[in-house]
Amino acid sequence: MTPSVGTAFAALGNPVVSALIRLLLWLIIPAYLALRALQTTFLQGIYIATIRDMYFGCLQFVDQAYALQMRPGGCTLKTLEYDVTMNHDRAGFRNPDCLPAARIAVLGDSHAYGHGVGNAQTLAALLGQQLGEPVRNLAVPASATLRELEAYAEQTPTADLNVLQYCDNDLDENIPSLSLAPQVYQATLRKRMGEVMDIYALSKRQGVLGQSRLTLGYAAQQLVQARFVRLPPAAPDESTLAHEADAFVRVLGHYQPVLAGKTVVVLDSSALLRRSDYFRLDDHLNASGHRRLASALADVLRPYLSERRPDRTKMAAWPGGAFSGGQFPGGAIPGGAIPGGANPAWNPR
Repeated sequence: MTPSVGTAFAALGNPVVSALIRLLLWLIIPAYLALRALQTTFLQGIYIATIRDMYFGCLQFVDQAYALQMRPGGCTLKTLEYDVTMNHDRAGFRNPDCLPAARIAVLGDSHAYGHGVGNAQTLAALLGQQLGEPVRNLAVPASATLRELEAYAEQTPTADLNVLQYCDNDLDENIPSLSLAPQVYQATLRKRMGEVMDIYALSKRQGVLGQSRLTLGYAAQQLVQARFVRLPPAAPDESTLAHEADAFVRVLGHYQPVLAGKTVVVLDSSALLRRSDYFRLDDHLNASGHRRLASALADVLRPYLSERRPDRTKMAAWPGGAFSGGQFPGGAIPGGAIPGGANPAWNPR
């Protein structure tokens, strides 16, 4: 053995050096895993699935075809990132009871509803301020395209300008809403949402120890499913966009009689929103995101406000252009997605 090799082995045998090596390994490996996790939605997914407080305690089933609405009155949510009270009118939508008749309506799920932001910070409230006229917020948390349009048909069928927000998780409900008979779809939806709400209520009754076990168990399950290296990506899978757009347009097609003569705006938020426009842990838009979208939508809607009697159905896509002629396009819609996190599992919002 040469002196240099012997010296190296002697150094490794030194207790101090060995301790330093073990310490470095214990630091490097967790640091690497933490860095990998921060580059994905892994930590956010754990928070959303097991820790975050949701609106389910304020949500109720109704007989209407949109199936769910918020309870009239106030609903308080307090999490690590926000502490807000969300107020709802007598119909269960996030509007003041004294709101006058509106020719602009905002449709969507909990993103358009304004989950986690104050009443005056929602997209609908800010849009009304910028345009100088009332805007009705008909967004329903935990909904998808068909039920959002049912809420519109029931509540404000006379609104001429309609902002229809889409989220990637709508696909998992849009597909069965197209393939199942209406009665089967409604029964399946109500059963599944009831189970989701019951499981959520049960998890919140577990106490600190039970919640900790649930969180650790979910994290371990996600790691096993990812085989320890394929953590969920932060970016959405673009291979599904055409499939999503097709299902979205087909659902819209069923509401041609209701939407005839209306203007439906689908904003492409991908070029507008930044990571700072979302809560860090929660996957919803924060106040900054709502302000940014309201400004962009106001620019899109102003030209249409001068049209008193629209004579055709249009779908306006930001940054410009409109599909017209009384038919919705059968292909992909340019953009049109408000990102709601990249959790591929069905996650009611």
